[in-house]
Amino acid sequence: MDKIKGPRFRIYYSDREPYSGDPFLAPQTGVQAIAQEDGGANSGYKVLRGKDAWYWASAAGWHGDSTEIVLSDTSILGWRGCDESGMWDYLMMYRGPKAVLFGRMAQDDEYWNIFRRAKEEGLG
Repeated sequence: MDKIKGPRFRIYYSDREPYSGDPFLAPQTGVQAIAQEDGGANSGYKVLRGKDAWYWASAAGWHGDSTEIVLSDTSILGWRGCDESGMWDYLMMYRGPKAVLFGRMAQDDEYWNIFRRAKEEGLG
C-alpha cells in the first residue's frame, strides 16, 4: 500500500494504550478521543471527542466527484466524527478502503482523565 495521506494522529482508548499507526489497522472499539494534527491550532493539533463513531476520510474519498478538489483540499483528510447515520452514509457512499472506529461509554472520571491525557500528550 502507498503511504497513507492525511494528518498525523493518535487515538486514545479506554482499554488499551494509544495508537498512531496505519488508520486502516487501528483497533476499532473503546475510542474515547483522537488527537489529530491541525495547523490552525496553537498546539498544532486538536482533540476530537464525544462521537459515536469516527471514519477515516482519505484523499480518494466520498467528498464530491471532482478529484482535483478532493486532492487539493487537505482539510477533509483524517478522522471525522459522526453519529450512526453519518457512519452509514460513509459506509454506503464512499468508494475505496474504509476505516471506522467506535466509541464506548465510560465513567465520567475515566472519560475526563483520558481526554486530559489526550490534550497533554497530543500526538505523542
